[in-house]
Amino acid sequence: MKKKWIIRIVIAIVLVAVAAEAIWFLAPELFQAAEVEGFVRASGRIEGRNIEISSKIPGRVVELLADEGQELKAGEIVARISAEELQAAKRSAEANLALWINRKGQAELDLKLTRQQVDSGINLAQAQIEVAQANLERAEAAAEQARKDRERYQQLADDGVVPTVTYDQARLADTTAQKELEAARKMLRQAEVNLVRAEDARLTIELKRSVVADSDKMIATAQANLDAAESRLADAEITAPVDGVVLERIVQPGEVISAGTPIFTMVNPDDLYLKIYVPNMETGRLKIGNQARIFPDAFPEEHFTAEVTRISERAQFTPKNVETKEQRVNLVFEVKLGSIDNSARRLKPGMPAEAVVRHDDTQAW
Repeated sequence: MKKKWIIRIVIAIVLVAVAAEAIWFLAPELFQAAEVEGFVRASGRIEGRNIEISSKIPGRVVELLADEGQELKAGEIVARISAEELQAAKRSAEANLALWINRKGQAELDLKLTRQQVDSGINLAQAQIEVAQANLERAEAAAEQARKDRERYQQLADDGVVPTVTYDQARLADTTAQKELEAARKMLRQAEVNLVRAEDARLTIELKRSVVADSDKMIATAQANLDAAESRLADAEITAPVDGVVLERIVQPGEVISAGTPIFTMVNPDDLYLKIYVPNMETGRLKIGNQARIFPDAFPEEHFTAEVTRISERAQFTPKNVETKEQRVNLVFEVKLGSIDNSARRLKPGMPAEAVVRHDDTQAW
């Protein structure tokens, strides 16, 4: 009987030793951390910051191109909204832009022709002035000579040297020369008036320029309207804002949604964190930046590096989904462990995990 008890004790000791060795082999780091001062151990669930993919415009959902669990790249199209009205608005904006471009072309052509006509009118008026001035000079010379001839022949006729008919001819020539002089003066005055009018026509050029400038403004407005129409049309294609994984598809094809309605919920797998609850007595030891290691239940033999990114300012009772009913009476502080190395994308939101936080940097892992 005594031998049986000794055998049982030996077997128990062997089983305990084997169990201890197995635990040491499977999770040595966690085992050591739990036994060494300078570490805090807690459990929680891996979470992520959810991102809602929404529509900027109202409309009917005509196509969904993503599903739950699917990995997305930033800019990837995930849904399409009906866009008949937006396409019509774009076509209208394009037609309006083409109209004003055509009107600008006509205005520029009109400006060019007007400038040519004004320049031609000014050149012609200046040439007419030059001709009128030359005619006036000749008329003045002829009138002066005719006056002198009339006076000389009048004296000669009075002296009886020449017949009266010769004097009459000289007097007629003088009268004709004076009339031609007056006509030359009038022609010069008219040429000067024509030049003033031709130069005043430059105002027409400025008016034509303003028409071209107004066309440019209308083209800019039409282009802005077209850009806005194209932007609204582009909004009919919903894209993923960042790289991530679809968590939930909220709407179905054919549904009519309003602007801002969420279509998908996604999470960025590179921005996960583990939420743990640390007892009141141990929270004071922790600080932002403390290094941590996470041991997911799904990978008990592996750890993922992390660090303390947030410590709640207020205490709370332990949440129901974390501890037993007896432990929920304890006050704890919520601590987030972020900057998790999830480059292999193995961690998923919702995974339970153990965490060991090192608050004493002098202690080795």
